[in-house]
Amino acid sequence: MNNKLREGFTFTAIGTYSNFLIQIIVQAILSRLLSPREYGIIAIMQVFIVFFAMLVEAGMGPAIIQNKKLTNRDNMNLFNFSAIFSILIIYIMFTSEKKIIEEIFDK
Repeated sequence: MNNKLREGFTFTAIGTYSNFLIQIIVQAILSRLLSPREYGIIAIMQVFIVFFAMLVEAGMGPAIIQNKKLTNRDNMNLFNFSAIFSILIIYIMFTSEKKIIEEIFDK
């Protein structure tokens, strides 16, 4: 059990920190390729993307893994809820995107 725990922790840490490292590299490249205005727009949108991704996840993954009594119907309902919630968040993001950018840049 102790080896599995250590192995799981190691893979989770590698996944988390490699994602963080890739994001830093991408941000460095984008900051060199884009103008400050364009990079600002990208940075603002990334804040919203990360926020909505956190909303979509909302801790459902760990809750599903920890619950040992889920049936196939429960899994299907959770998947449907997650898919519908994701589509709703995407709709809200795309319909409000122009208004948010106009408000920030006074256009």
